[in-house]
Amino acid sequence: MNFKQQFLAFTAISGLYTGVLALAFPVQFTKYNLVSIGIAFVIFLLSALITTSSAAKSGEENVQKFMLATTVQMLIALFYVLIARYTAEAHFRGMSIHFLILFFCFLIAQAFFLVRRVRKA
Repeated sequence: MNFKQQFLAFTAISGLYTGVLALAFPVQFTKYNLVSIGIAFVIFLLSALITTSSAAKSGEENVQKFMLATTVQMLIALFYVLIARYTAEAHFRGMSIHFLILFFCFLIAQAFFLVRRVRKA
């Protein structure tokens, strides 16, 4: 799986999520929630760079890259939630809910790409 495919998938997921949020829940469509969506998108693009950095020779190497990317994602995500808790206290609940929903959607997509990549190797 190359970076371009993951980038397009993450862009489609975040665009769909933002569209549903804007149309179905216009009250929740705030700049703070958009920041959360953007941060989740950037985190997963960084992890896509890790997983697609070089051609893997085996399924085990793909899984190691996936685990490294997931660890980096979790650390950055926890750091973001910590910063959001103290800088945007009034909007923290909405920000964290939207961030976590999108984070898990991206994680599922990333696991799907890993499975496809391991099957090809």
